[in-house]
This record gives sequence, structure tokens and C-alpha cells, in this order.
Amino acid sequence: MQKKLQAKLYRKYPELFQDRKKPGSETRMCDGICCDDGWYELIDDVCLQLQFINQQYNALYTFFQIKEKLGGLRLYINQPAVYGYPLSKKIKVVISKMVHCIKHFAECQSYCTCEQCGGYRHGSKVIGTWIHALCDKCWEEFKKENKIVSKKKRINKR
Repeated sequence: MQKKLQAKLYRKYPELFQDRKKPGSETRMCDGICCDDGWYELIDDVCLQLQFINQQYNALYTFFQIKEKLGGLRLYINQPAVYGYPLSKKIKVVISKMVHCIKHFAECQSYCTCEQCGGYRHGSKVIGTWIHALCDKCWEEFKKENKIVSKKKRINKR
């Protein structure tokens, strides 16, 4: 993701990204947000919801890592060690499930969102062992920029 968009998220949600200055032995947020700009809105939505949960329950959910993997968005979130005030075990489980659902929904949405432009995409594009999360338009541009020629299917004539 562009440094400008990352900085915007860091300013908007400082508590969620507070670990980004820690060393790599403690967090992977030191690498930044490792995906293209098209998923900015998905990540921003997750941040907004996590910030609400943090405020409502006096919790401190933070990101451990955000990246693209196998054509989809991956969000790794640290569980808060301590809540600001005592909560029952049942409430903590419910909050944890809410966070899981928020994360899971965004990850699922990424499979139909172009990583580059944020538009609709159907499936992933594969070159060798690399999976690209691109819409058809961005895929054509990518192929042109990287001089990739599609293999044509052979038709056996008898």
C-alpha cells in the first residue's frame, strides 16, 4: 500500500497501529500494510469497527499483520491482554467472536475486490505459482506492463 494511504490509516486509528514501531521479533506491522491500495476501504472499515469495540469495551485490539496471501486479504489481530474494566468470561467470548466476524467478513470481501483498483473481480489470476487478486481490466494492464503473453489452448484435430 502506498505510504500516503498507510499514514492516513495510522493517523486515523493510532491505537490499532501502535505496534508498527516495534521490532520484527514482536510484530509484523513493522513491515507496514503489505497489499495494494484497492483494499484500503476494506481495511478502513475493519479499523472503524475495531475502534468502536475498543471504545465500547475499553479493550485494546491491535494489528499484528496485514497482508495479501493467496489472492486474499489477511488480517492478524492481537487479543487484548487486559480490558479497562472487569468483564465476564462470557462477554469476552462474545467480543472475541464479533472481532472474528468483522475480520472474516473483510477477508471474504477481498476475494471479490480488486487489490489494485478496489473494483469488482471474479476469481484470481495465476501466473506460475503467483496468485494475483486483480479485476480483468487491471489484469490486462499488468500483463501489458510485464510483457506476459497468455498461452492459447490447443485443440486436437483428428
